[in-house]
Formats: sequence, structure tokens, C-alpha cells
Amino acid sequence: EARLLAAQAVALQGRPAEAAEQMVRLREWATTDAERAQLAIAHIDCLWSYLGRPADGLRVAEQAEPEIVDPQLKAEVAARRTGLVLIHEGPGPAALAALPQLQDADPRTASWLHLVAAYGLGRLGRLAEAQEAASRGYNAAVQGEPSDWYPWFYLFTRCENLAHAGAFAEAHK
Repeated sequence: EARLLAAQAVALQGRPAEAAEQMVRLREWATTDAERAQLAIAHIDCLWSYLGRPADGLRVAEQAEPEIVDPQLKAEVAARRTGLVLIHEGPGPAALAALPQLQDADPRTASWLHLVAAYGLGRLGRLAEAQEAASRGYNAAVQGEPSDWYPWFYLFTRCENLAHAGAFAEAHK
């Protein structure tokens, strides 16, 4: 874990390309499902949020998922992939990828999936479903263990979907 944390620190210090290279080399280190999932998620985040390479992040997820046996850990990587689908293919495909995964998701994974679904469903015009997803995601985010995203992202998505519905006064509250 220290090696992964060190690579993540390199990204946070403004050297994401170096961090991504370190994460490629860490694949040999990752021998358990937990290590594979942690590494895949960190590598995905580095590629798309620091380097702007969502297609490369998708490839990392697609390589990691078959190597992970534990269903919950595999689901975490698959959930993270929905965020990449959002960036790479758009909100509709991302929402449609997130929705079926919600059924069996643990609270942490569900929190991420609800965010992707709320954003995507709003763009599909499925505003009631989008609001429900934003509400559930927010509740999961504030009641569960800390995640990579702040709970206010759900509030933003909720208000944005209210604005899509023309409920500007309610969105302004």
C-alpha cells in the first residue's frame, strides 16, 4: 500500500505522468483482489482526472476487472468505469451503464453509481429518476464511509436537474 500511496502523492505533487508510469509498474505488486482494485481505481483516477485520458482509464478498468475475483471489488472498478463512460461516451450511455449495477451495489459503490446516474438521467430527460438517484446518492454519501466525491456534488446535480425541469425557484433554494 505504501508504494501505491507514494505514486498517488506524485500525482498530487503535479507529476501525474510520472505517477501513471509508476502505477503501470505496480501491477506486478498487486497480487490480491484488494490490491488490484485499489491500484486500478487509483490508476483510472490519475489517467482521467489528472491527465485527461479517459480512454486509457477505460482500458485499465477493462484489464483489471477480469483479474479481480471478489464480486464487491470487481463492482467498485466497474462502477468507476461508468464515470469514464460519462466522459468518453456521454451522459446517456453512462446512466444506462450505472443503473443495472445499482441493484447489488454496496453503499460506497452505490454512492458513485448514483452520481453518474443522476447526472446522466437528467440529460436524458428522465428528471424524476434523476432526482431520486441524486437523493439516494446524497444519503449514501453522508451516511457511509468517506468517498472520493463530496456530498455537495449530489446537491449540485439535484439543483441542475430541477433547473432542467424549469423549477428554478426550488433549484435556487
